[in-house]
Amino acid sequence: DISEKVQTMYLGITVPSQCMNPWMKKEEATVVSCAEVKGLKRIDLMIDALRIIDRPIHWIHFGDGELMEDIEQYAHKQLDGLKNIRFEFTGRILKDDILKFYKEQSVDVFVNTSDQEGIPVSIMEAMSYGIPVVARDIGGNSELINNKCGILISSQGTPQEIADAIRRVLEMDRKQNNALREKARDVVFTSFNEMKNYESFYRDVLCCRKGK
Repeated sequence: DISEKVQTMYLGITVPSQCMNPWMKKEEATVVSCAEVKGLKRIDLMIDALRIIDRPIHWIHFGDGELMEDIEQYAHKQLDGLKNIRFEFTGRILKDDILKFYKEQSVDVFVNTSDQEGIPVSIMEAMSYGIPVVARDIGGNSELINNKCGILISSQGTPQEIADAIRRVLEMDRKQNNALREKARDVVFTSFNEMKNYESFYRDVLCCRKGK
């Protein structure tokens, strides 16, 4: 039975040491997304969700891709007339610059609207700084996100569902939000910490094989 010979283990990311996003509750919420701008990432759903939200939001999207021009045009068409929404597309950006942003700038929520994912590194990185996540229940997202560290919506999550989930995070009081943030970081530190996982892999797999 091949199932007795195959073992799966998480790899993960480098988790920042004792570093939390410097969140502060403010009138204009900061919402971040990070993805290649292509069809499967469904950035259009994020734009449509923002149209529904009636509070001040500054949306920042990290990433570039083949549909960048189309998505920028769609965002301007849908959002330019809304006084409560500001948005910016950074284009291609270094990972270190994204992590520096998470370390230094207050972020209220990270949003992933993809149709297809594995276990997204972009979500792990945001959560490693204690940033709550809203994402659709696709791929391995449910292995990262639960109602204690974010909001997982249906796999076919609509703009309305996305907007409602963002609102839920933004409307939490400080105690609820802090609990969400601490749990988000704890999930990554406990299960998706590459140093801990590599050590476990070496100890439990490689050393075990050498001992045979």
